[in-house]
Amino acid sequence: MIPYRQSLRHRQQGWLLIGAVLLITTIAAAAAMSALTMTTRSLSTARHLESAQAYYAARSGLEFGKRVLGNSQCSTSALASSSVISISHFTVKLACLGNSTLTTHAYSGRVDDGSLVSRRLETAISGGSGVPVEYICPTNTTCTSNTGTCAPITFTFPSAVTVNYLVVGGGGGGAKGGGGAGSFIEGTLTATPGTSYTVTVGKGGCGGSSEQGANGGASKIVYTINAVTTQIVASGGGGGGEVAAHGGDKKGRNGGSGGGGGTPNGTGGTGISGQGNSGGGGGGNNGNGGGGGGAGNTAPLYSDGIGKDASAGGSGGTGRSSSITGTAHEYAQGGAGGTGSYGNGGGSTNNINGAENTGSGGGGCGGNSCIGGRGGSGIVIIRYGGGNGISELY
Repeated sequence: MIPYRQSLRHRQQGWLLIGAVLLITTIAAAAAMSALTMTTRSLSTARHLESAQAYYAARSGLEFGKRVLGNSQCSTSALASSSVISISHFTVKLACLGNSTLTTHAYSGRVDDGSLVSRRLETAISGGSGVPVEYICPTNTTCTSNTGTCAPITFTFPSAVTVNYLVVGGGGGGAKGGGGAGSFIEGTLTATPGTSYTVTVGKGGCGGSSEQGANGGASKIVYTINAVTTQIVASGGGGGGEVAAHGGDKKGRNGGSGGGGGTPNGTGGTGISGQGNSGGGGGGNNGNGGGGGGAGNTAPLYSDGIGKDASAGGSGGTGRSSSITGTAHEYAQGGAGGTGSYGNGGGSTNNINGAENTGSGGGGCGGNSCIGGRGGSGIVIIRYGGGNGISELY
């Protein structure tokens, strides 16, 4: 017979053995669960990271697509070879929904092994959906002031958007030579919500009779962000040169585009590189005025520099076309030079005024005592409607 104390001790050792086995099993299970949890968390974190990377790849694709399209409406032909690009390890496809929405689809991995990561975004395109807003300046009919601007207008944007803009300075006034066109500046900026943007539009310069034509007024957009002020300034066109015998300066004034030279042999004014061009030179004694420079090209040099008379003054320089309003339109044409019989401003007769709201130069004076045509007022156009307004599709 086993003593009671010995039997109890054996039973206690058996329970301890069972407890140890259970403890070891529990610890092993907990370790396995912990490892599984950590693995799952790691996989989840990696998936979140991949998803975020896909989002930014898609967003980069939108910015790239907007740069490719510029002011154009969204179309497959406009995207051309840029419809599929690579950003990091993602393939990014760009496509258009109608003519006003750009979409991007960034993806990486495969469906069958569960590694596919995909994000798709869309944004409106200003060239397709934005409404153009035009800021203009009333015609300078009385010419009591030789130059100037209309009252500035201040506004803000409610959200961060991409803004396309066109800024054209006022055209220069004609004298004997035609007036030069105002500067032509076209570009894009990213608007900041709450920031004040101030627009000023330049008047056209007055025509001269015994003096040079006046320069047009400058048009501009001004804004300040983080104490840094940015000014987008389109200078006014240069006034045309006068007949020296009348006591005026025969040289065309400098400006956005230079004014045409007067007589005899007056030189054309110079323009601002990238925004305008130089005016043409005037003729010899009793000759004809040179044409004002246009934003598109320099006015042709007048051919009778040795004093011959001809039936027409020098042609004004051509303007530049913009489709910011949705329709192509030409701005900033140079005024043509005057002759003994005619003055030309874009092909019309006798010291015609430059076209309003285009920044075109005034035509030169055809007679010996008439006043040259006044320059057309400038214009500022902004267009926005898409910008950073991004919608996530999936």
